[in-house]
Amino acid sequence: MDFPLLPPSRHASPLRQTLTAFNLQIVFRSVYETFCGIGGFIFVTFILTLGIEKEKIGYLTSAVSFACIFQMAGLIALNRLGSPKQSVIRLAFIEPLLFITGILTLPHLPPSFRLPLLGLCVFLSASLLNLTRPLTDDWLALSIPGSIRGRYLGRRLQLSSVSLLLSLAAAGVLARLTPNRPSSYALLLSAGACFGLLAVLALARAHLPPAFEIESFRPSDFTLIVRNRRFCKCLMAQFLYNLPFWFAMPFYQVFYLRILHMSEIHIAGLLTCYYLVKIFSSAPLGRWLDRTSPRHLMFWMNFSYLLLFFAFVISTPHRSWPLWVAWAITGVGDGGYFLALTQTLYQAVPDQGARKLFFVANNLQLMISGAVLTALASVLAQSLRSTTWHLGPWTLTQFPILYFLCFLAFIPCGFLSLLFLPGSSEQKESP
Repeated sequence: MDFPLLPPSRHASPLRQTLTAFNLQIVFRSVYETFCGIGGFIFVTFILTLGIEKEKIGYLTSAVSFACIFQMAGLIALNRLGSPKQSVIRLAFIEPLLFITGILTLPHLPPSFRLPLLGLCVFLSASLLNLTRPLTDDWLALSIPGSIRGRYLGRRLQLSSVSLLLSLAAAGVLARLTPNRPSSYALLLSAGACFGLLAVLALARAHLPPAFEIESFRPSDFTLIVRNRRFCKCLMAQFLYNLPFWFAMPFYQVFYLRILHMSEIHIAGLLTCYYLVKIFSSAPLGRWLDRTSPRHLMFWMNFSYLLLFFAFVISTPHRSWPLWVAWAITGVGDGGYFLALTQTLYQAVPDQGARKLFFVANNLQLMISGAVLTALASVLAQSLRSTTWHLGPWTLTQFPILYFLCFLAFIPCGFLSLLFLPGSSEQKESP
């Protein structure tokens, strides 16, 4: 069975319509995230043109992560509504509209108001997204037949990467042509946010699976999470893997723009190499995962992340090629990570009962941890402002030191996390 990137036909089966609709949704959503994501170079450039200090970007990332608290509220509220699908579609439509309104308003405000109101804007937009996450996560998980899960997720990741690649190229060219003014970048961000609206329209064509239920939750349901050993191990694996990245990710674009002095078009070229590798490796990785285990796959992916962190340490404005090579190899690593951890999560969630509660717990763990640690990353970055280290032939300052610490942290975190991922003998065990 194939799932092409075409509008769902009225004569297609409900399964085919749904899986194709989810493919379209991720394609449009990827464009939205490329232009409007907190870590994207357009958004970071917009922040810098507003006069906001580069070290404070971590606080905005933290605000987006803290919005995950609305997942529990959404789980309760949406369960009491008659049509969960319509509720999801309405809330998802408001998210990009709110983002557009806030971004277009910010350049006209006094400088002292910009950071707090920008934080409020991204927090509210992320809150609306999180209100719908429990239902959309379960909706997708139930829609994918188990026999093609690895293959479909690989194809979905491949389509997402193609979309990101094309939108990166467009974003790099448009950013280069955009005047260096907050109002100009606000218009560019608003244009990108329109693809968020298209993603919602695509999702509206998907069918709810017959097994989709609206559960009534009781406090005792939380004990199901604690008793599910496979799910708890999945949470631990994700936490350990992401721990160094929560300190690193808020400053990727700052490093490119302010340390390496890269232009937006060069950043787009760097990420294009990454996504090209990800595109061509996703489908083979999905088939590999169906034949092996998440633990085996992620063992080999660990080395790409070690290389990436070290490339940040040794790259300079006159020697940026290590970062280009490392990001290309990390395209394979990120593809493997997404597939292995998604497979692990889907296997850990029970077939019946309070399924959505497990997706909420998974997202809350990731996002609350991310919110706290990205805020600490800003504190750490500010404390390293006037610090200099000498590491062999390299002289390290603020951000190279931060990435060297991430490199050291990933050695135990990355390999210890393998203990919590299922091996080949655990693939068919029930949780």
